Amino acid sequence: ACSGLEGLDEGFKETVKRMREDFLYWYPVDLRSSGKDLVANHLLFFLFHHIAIFPPDLWPRAIAVNGYVSLEGKKMSKSKGPLLTMKRAVLENGADVTRLYILYASEYDSDADWRRKDVESLSQHLRRFYELIRENYKDDGEKDPKSTLTLLDRWLLSRFQRIVKETTDAMEELQTRRAVNAAFFEIMSDVRWYLRRGGKRLSLIIDDWLKLLSPFIPHICEELWHLRHDDFVSLQKYPEYDEGKVDAEAEAAEEYVKELISDIKEILKFVKAKKVYVAIAEPWKAEVLNLAVKAGNFKDAMKEIMKDERFRKMGKEVSNFVKKAIKDGGDFKILNEEKVIQENIEFISKETGVELELNQDIPEKKRKLAMPGKPALYAVS
Repeated sequence: ACSGLEGLDEGFKETVKRMREDFLYWYPVDLRSSGKDLVANHLLFFLFHHIAIFPPDLWPRAIAVNGYVSLEGKKMSKSKGPLLTMKRAVLENGADVTRLYILYASEYDSDADWRRKDVESLSQHLRRFYELIRENYKDDGEKDPKSTLTLLDRWLLSRFQRIVKETTDAMEELQTRRAVNAAFFEIMSDVRWYLRRGGKRLSLIIDDWLKLLSPFIPHICEELWHLRHDDFVSLQKYPEYDEGKVDAEAEAAEEYVKELISDIKEILKFVKAKKVYVAIAEPWKAEVLNLAVKAGNFKDAMKEIMKDERFRKMGKEVSNFVKKAIKDGGDFKILNEEKVIQENIEFISKETGVELELNQDIPEKKRKLAMPGKPALYAVS
């Protein structure tokens, strides 16, 4: 109830009550953000006024200071110019392009620079995103989508979960540039790779992707959402990170394919070859590597490893391998490399332009370089 309203007209009382409800809906202010040049005046008196007028439970909870905004590298000035108003920016570029550029131009506490060529570049990215969704936003007809997921599909879903976490963490820290980079650019990169690899079910992530991007580019997301829905994406629950959907196996396999392609291309810069033999590490290396990583240091690792007679017989070879593994931090992938290579051999050959063959029969000096997750390569003309 509002005190002090006794004797007043009932209609006026109702109006005041609604005003009070609106006020308490918005207050206290969670965050007031303004330019760093206004710390000594506007923000200071903002605090003074609230402390003087309101009780402590209605005082501002936090203030933030953002950087200056330049136009084509020059500081903006209302009196001398150059000047770009928000209205003009929206009229020239559209609301979503303007919003996304402001969010991506810099983090809130850093200076930003509005550059026309960068705005146009971002606009092109959004157009490609729009067309990409329109072309792939369809019902694939599966009653139980998870029952037919390929390893590549699982990789996409897993990567998306990591992006959801990165975006949410960034927004919690008010790091809008980091959030846009994850929710828009990183996913676009993953999606391009997925389609290049022959992925057919981008629709698996599109609903949640539109929800994730809705705070950044609401108009485009709303339009795309209505291609398959009758309600509003802005009213949907924001995606939450689900660790149970992270698929380490699928991510390791896909990363393995990427690195293998990269390594082969690097070799081809120096050697003209028509064929590349791929030799994976001998099985004992993965076993020893697991023991070495658990031990954490060379002395403890060797003590544990040498309990096995097989490894004692190999002596120096095992010792040298353990030294390298520990030096490299044990950063090797443990997966079924032979299966991954065989399933993707045509794609890898197409990407590199050379014939690929899984073959352990290469010169011993080369073969011994193979590590778990890092095969040895031997190019022949």
